[in-house]
Formats: sequence, C-alpha cells, structure tokens
Amino acid sequence: MIYLVQVDDYIDGELTLGENIADNGGLREAIVAYKRWKTRHGHEPLLPGFTQFTHEQLLFLSFAHVSQHSNYNIVVKSQSSCFGISK
Repeated sequence: MIYLVQVDDYIDGELTLGENIADNGGLREAIVAYKRWKTRHGHEPLLPGFTQFTHEQLLFLSFAHVSQHSNYNIVVKSQSSCFGISK
C-alpha cells in the first residue's frame, strides 16, 4: 500500500491495476498514432535543445515526465513515512 496525498488515503496497487493497464494501453496507442503520422508526413526536424534524442525517445520521455509528475507526491510521502520524516 502507498499513501496518496491527493486523497489523504492509502492506495492498494492491485486495486489500481486496471488504471495502470489503461495507461500502458494509451501509451501504445500514442506510439501507433505517431508512427502513422510519421508515415504520412515524412521527415520531422529535431527539437532544438533536444537534438540528442529521437522523436520516439521524446515520446517516451514525455510519458515518463507525466507519470513521474503525477506520482511524485506518492513517492515523497511514501519515503517520508518509511524514514520517519514528517512534513
């Protein structure tokens, strides 16, 4: 169980399994849609400041950023509880 700050309650990972599966399905559909877009539109210039990454890598980084941001409070609260740190 993990404490979720937004709802001030503990969340059971097994109970959120459906949501996790849906998130992964959404990512898969985004990948398929991007590949379809790329096939239709051809070459796409690299994003300035991120030229070391492919567009596919940027798609995954974007997903990871959103996931990390939404889970940040869960991790901080969980780690704080484990180490006896109060906020």
